[in-house]
Amino acid sequence: SLIVQDVNYYKVDDLHVHRLVSRYHNSNTFIAHSFGSAEVIIVDPGDPDTSLIVEYLNAKEFDIHSVWLTHEHSDHCAGINALYTRQAFPIYCTAICAQNVLNPKRNFSAYIDEIETFIVHPATTAVGHKCGVNFGGKEIIVLSTPGHTKGSACFILGSTVFSGDTLMKDYKTPLNFPGSDKVAYQNSIRTLLQNLKSDSYIFPGHGNPFALSEYSLSGG
Repeated sequence: SLIVQDVNYYKVDDLHVHRLVSRYHNSNTFIAHSFGSAEVIIVDPGDPDTSLIVEYLNAKEFDIHSVWLTHEHSDHCAGINALYTRQAFPIYCTAICAQNVLNPKRNFSAYIDEIETFIVHPATTAVGHKCGVNFGGKEIIVLSTPGHTKGSACFILGSTVFSGDTLMKDYKTPLNFPGSDKVAYQNSIRTLLQNLKSDSYIFPGHGNPFALSEYSLSGG
C-alpha cells in the first residue's frame, strides 16, 4: 500500500522514500530506507549541489548504504563526486552506464553550460540484468532497460520501482539522443512490465511518482 504524506514523501509497505527535485533539469533524486533503519539508498543524485541531500542525511542521522544510477546522463549523476567527499559508498549501475559516466561526451556534461564538465570519479560496480543486491534484508533487482540510453536500468525493491527516464507518466521518454534506440526501448518496456507486480509504484527520473495502474502504454 502507498501512503503519500506530501509530494516529496512516500511510504510503500515499510519502505520510506523521500524525493528531492534537482534545480538542474528538474530530475528526481530519491532517498529510501526501511522503517527503523539508519541506512539509505540514494537513486540518481543529479544535482551538482548536494547540500539538500546532505542536510537531509545529517538531520536524520542516516548513513549511505549505496548509490544507484538509472543511467549515465549528467542530470542523474552530477552530484556523486561531491556526495562521495562526505562518505564513501558503493555505486551500482549497468556496465554500459559505468563506462559512460567516465566520458563527458557520453554523460553529456561536455555539452551543457549549466554545469562544469565532469566524470564520475568514484569506482562503480556493474550489476547484470536480473541480478540483485541485498539492502536491509531485502533484494534490489536490476533490470537492464536500454532505449533512452544504452546504459539505462530500472531498480525493483518489492513494490517500489525506480525507473529513471525509462518509465515516466508526466513526460514522454526522449528517444532522440545519441545512443537512444526506439526498438530497444519498446522491448525494454515490454520486459519491464512483465517483471513488475501489479501493485507497483513507480518513482521516475522526472515528474511525480505514480501507481503502475495509472500508466498508459500510449503515454510511454
